[in-house]
Amino acid sequence: MSEEVNSNIIFEILQGVPEAMEALASILTSSGFKHIETIKNYELFGLRLYELWNGCCNRNDYKTKQVLELLKNKKISKQILDEHLSKHPGIGFDEIINQEIYACLINKKNRVEEILLESIHTYSLVDIFGRPTRVEVEAYKHFIELTSYLLNDKSLLIGIESAFRSFDDQQAVYNELLSQYGSEYAREYVAPVGHSEHHTGQAIDVNVYVNYRWCKTNEELFACEDEFRIMHSHLHKFVFILRYPRDKNTGYPYEPWHIRYVGKNLAKYLYENNLSLDEYHANKKDRKGDCTE
Repeated sequence: MSEEVNSNIIFEILQGVPEAMEALASILTSSGFKHIETIKNYELFGLRLYELWNGCCNRNDYKTKQVLELLKNKKISKQILDEHLSKHPGIGFDEIINQEIYACLINKKNRVEEILLESIHTYSLVDIFGRPTRVEVEAYKHFIELTSYLLNDKSLLIGIESAFRSFDDQQAVYNELLSQYGSEYAREYVAPVGHSEHHTGQAIDVNVYVNYRWCKTNEELFACEDEFRIMHSHLHKFVFILRYPRDKNTGYPYEPWHIRYVGKNLAKYLYENNLSLDEYHANKKDRKGDCTE
């Protein structure tokens, strides 16, 4: 059957052609997928079928939920499908899926999707002050590479002050800044519970080691502008972005310490086009297949 699979057949599934849908239902059922009756999005079915027919899907619940939920209501056009099939035959749609995971926009208006929270894979460690924390596995791997480069090539030591936060953790951060700086400052700098990038483990608040110690306040961190400038200039090489730069409208003031892992293609695209993540999403409808290729 795999010899018959091509972009035209899958495009029929994307469009909800009944015969193609019946074939898909049979394949999914025989592969252990249990919730066909609850799924209404045909294009997600198409992605799943392509992976199953090519024997390259991860059949566990985690991957299934990613495909069905993180791509929900995302239009995968035939043009994108054809390009992907020609460039990556037999590989499946992991790159597209990962792009949705790492490109997600979370801010004061966009709440983190519950399914993303359920599917996060993190690495456990301690922060620079000895407190337990977690970082999304790909973000941590690239952060170690960034840290090593800055230390060995730039004699700059950085470390993790904050990474993954539960909803309770986020409320505690708000309460702490509220007591230290007042309500106006807390509202300006701290995301509401459920609206923080830290919930994903992809965001890291970086501290800098200067004068033989780590910085202890935001005022001290702001005073490390030279050190942060060095770090900022190399972030894209290690698949990070400065999430709240000084010259962009992100909904938050400038935070030199807050970096975000966004995936290789997107980090390169944002850097080369001088875009914030917010600008990328604002203009997304006008682009065709750029950094998802």
